[in-house]
Amino acid sequence: MIIGIGTDIVEVERIRRAAGRRTGFLDRVFSRHEQEICEDSPRPWESYAGRFAAKEAFLKVCGAGIFSCDLRTIEIHRNEQGKPFFVLSGNTVDLTRKLGICQMHLSIAHERSMALAVAIGEGTLCD
Repeated sequence: MIIGIGTDIVEVERIRRAAGRRTGFLDRVFSRHEQEICEDSPRPWESYAGRFAAKEAFLKVCGAGIFSCDLRTIEIHRNEQGKPFFVLSGNTVDLTRKLGICQMHLSIAHERSMALAVAIGEGTLCD
């Protein structure tokens, strides 16, 4: 059963500008692991923007605001085939359990100027 759906779209330039204007922006929003992945990407700002959109989409699935948790507790990883997935820690684990979400689905798309993410929280077969 679907518990929630979230989507977000972000301008790549907005994330680049925020990182340039605000000291520590990347450290407050992205884990060290995510920063390493983005910096190794051929288009790092698209990668950052996609991950930011994914974090926002996750929060929308949960009906939570952007300041309801430490955004670094919502990490975006990729499997061997490149499919993105969430790795949660801290209060985001408790939040999904409270809502009965046992599986999250994620899709990220981006091109030069925009990044989009869609997240779906599923609540069937929870243990």
